[in-house]
Amino acid sequence: MYQISLKSIKSAVTILWVLLLASCSCSNNAPLRDLIIPKVTSTTPSNGSTNAVINTFINVTFSEKMKASSITESTFKLVDNQGKPVAGTVTTSGTSATFKPNQSLNKNTLYTAILSRQVKDLSNNQIIADYRWAFTTGTETDITTPSVENTYPVEYSIDVPLDTYIEVSLDQVISPSSVTATSFRG
Repeated sequence: MYQISLKSIKSAVTILWVLLLASCSCSNNAPLRDLIIPKVTSTTPSNGSTNAVINTFINVTFSEKMKASSITESTFKLVDNQGKPVAGTVTTSGTSATFKPNQSLNKNTLYTAILSRQVKDLSNNQIIADYRWAFTTGTETDITTPSVENTYPVEYSIDVPLDTYIEVSLDQVISPSSVTATSFRG
């Protein structure tokens, strides 16, 4: 006589569940929706930093590519210690967004960068809440030009496929808007 055990029932339910999921299809064969919430992975200047140069730009890096149209002057702001907004422009590139003030920041002043929860990734997922970080300026301006640390492919490489992406690593963060067809040529 055949006996049914709890273990065999669990196995059968698991198999049915796997088959159900494997046979499940979305309408119009559309892929499953990305539900991963984007996160801020780094900022420049960093939260709590002091002596930031007064001609700095404010950069935020996300955990995934973001929708450029969702990151604007109304969703990425900079305010001084009195809550007064700083005028500037916002540019985006892939996983990065940059706020560039129209003029140098005030010396020895606390600033707060505010990223609205309205910013979205390419699947329209918003960050979970407004993201804020603060830094204090010093008295200096940045006059150091970036230097190249690494390139890929390395110099004098041979047999490099024509569709290879060219990569350059610099010793400091730069504004994504400064990388153009004129400033970066292969």
